[in-house]
Amino acid sequence: MCSALSNTNTFDPCNKYTSLDQPWRTNDETELDICDSDFSWNGWYRFFYYGMNIRMPERCVPTSRCGTYYTLWLNGPHPEIEDGVVTRQVCGNAGSDCCLFGSTSIKVKTCPGNYSVYKLFRPKYCNTAYCTDVNTTTPNPQFNTSTMVLVVLVVLVKGSQLVQEPDGLWV
Repeated sequence: MCSALSNTNTFDPCNKYTSLDQPWRTNDETELDICDSDFSWNGWYRFFYYGMNIRMPERCVPTSRCGTYYTLWLNGPHPEIEDGVVTRQVCGNAGSDCCLFGSTSIKVKTCPGNYSVYKLFRPKYCNTAYCTDVNTTTPNPQFNTSTMVLVVLVVLVKGSQLVQEPDGLWV
């Protein structure tokens, strides 16, 4: 008698990701010379804006925004929940060409709870960072006052020489 093994523990990036609450990533923030190429990108990421859900922009972002010069944005719509994990092109605006760095793709998944997660790559160039769209914020039911204290602390040290890694650690 043979029995088939089933894997009921399938990986879902909606349940295992690194949180990035970095308000400087929004498309209304000016240049801070952030280099996402300095980070060790590994795994899935969820963006927050002061504890609220936020998504990557789906249209070109002007240069000198999102805390950097070359802005990275999603060239295409976010998937619907039922689409699962999809591949989307990431573009980088270089001023003269809104999609100069357009040959790189990332994975995106929209999750229950009105948020998205992204499997990001390490950009090839410095002064390049992933953007978020301040017009896409939605409440996060899991947000609480202890999270707010942490966010305020991050804002207070924003001008220092500290650099925050994607895993939230300061170096």
